Amino acid sequence: MIVLVLIAEFFSYSFDFELYYDGGKDNLVIKGTDTRFITRHQMIPYITKCIKMFEMLDQKFVSYREVYSFIHSLRNDYVNKILPTGCYREINYQNPYAIYDTIEKTMKHHDIFPKGSQYELIINYNFVRFLIPFINLLSRYRSQAYYKNGKSYGKR
Repeated sequence: MIVLVLIAEFFSYSFDFELYYDGGKDNLVIKGTDTRFITRHQMIPYITKCIKMFEMLDQKFVSYREVYSFIHSLRNDYVNKILPTGCYREINYQNPYAIYDTIEKTMKHHDIFPKGSQYELIINYNFVRFLIPFINLLSRYRSQAYYKNGKSYGKR
């Protein structure tokens, strides 16, 4: 359960939602969001997998390197917009796509991703609120392992 405590610490201190995961039921609840959208949000399986990876790391079923590889790969896929388009829908109560209109030079929120080359998907909302905390948590695990066990996972 240390993982859930650390994750709660990373996710709740500065944002207007709370994250709860029940591993027994494989159920993720994000308070502060509309549950009608969250249950089918395409980013939820990725967030759940991150939590599971940290749980398995705590239980020593996976190595730090495996968790690092998964999070690093997810981060790259997200930033390069390789994930399904629905993953970029903001995880909040409105659950919109944030779009930049290159012709009007304005940012807009849409329920449906608009077609046309003039629209650019803005992806920082979920990145900052979900992926960055997992990356930070990963670095915390590394430094704890480094100092507690005297192990090195590469150059510091």
